[in-house]
Amino acid sequence: MLNNSIGKTFKKLRVSQNITLKAAVHNIEQLSPSRLSHWENDESNIPLNKLDQLLENIHVLPNEFAHLVGQRYVNHLSLQVQDAFIANNIEELHMLALNQLKKYNHIRVVLVKSF
Repeated sequence: MLNNSIGKTFKKLRVSQNITLKAAVHNIEQLSPSRLSHWENDESNIPLNKLDQLLENIHVLPNEFAHLVGQRYVNHLSLQVQDAFIANNIEELHMLALNQLKKYNHIRVVLVKSF
C-alpha cells in the first residue's frame, strides 16, 4: 500500500491539470473515483500497483512523481533494455520496443479523444 502523503501530491498534480477523479481512474480495475478521493485526502490507501496507471492517466512520468515525493524511482524498462543489450538479445529488444510503441499509441489515442 502507498503512504497517504503521496496522495496529496497526486491530487495537486491532477487538479492542476483539470483532470477529474473519473478521468484519473479511467480503465483501472477495482479503483473508483471515490476510493481515489479518499486516498488523495489521507482517508485510505491504494495498492502500489495502481500508481503507474494513475500517473499515466494524469500524464506524469513515474520518475517525475518519485522526485516530487522525495523517492527514488527505478525504471524497470531501462533495466530490461540494459540486460537485453548486454546479452545481445535482439528479439527481446524488439519486443520491448514494440510494447512501448503500443503504449504510446494507446496514450495518443486517449489524448486525441479527450480534446
